[in-house]
Amino acid sequence: MGLPPDQPATVTEADDKMLWIEAHSLLGSMPVEVIRGTHPPFEITDPLLPVEAERLFLARFKELAAPHSGLGGK
Repeated sequence: MGLPPDQPATVTEADDKMLWIEAHSLLGSMPVEVIRGTHPPFEITDPLLPVEAERLFLARFKELAAPHSGLGGK
């Protein structure tokens, strides 16, 4: 995918936050060692339906990717 071998600490931090959100808000409780001690300031209390989440995700992806090497497509 063209990513550098080392990822910035900000990427690891964002990944840990998303893991926490998914573990607590979408999957129920998970063992503490899986969550790695991260504590985002919010939880998902009213998740979107998958079809709506996909629609919003793809719209935003196309918006962000359009200026870069044609990844957004048409």
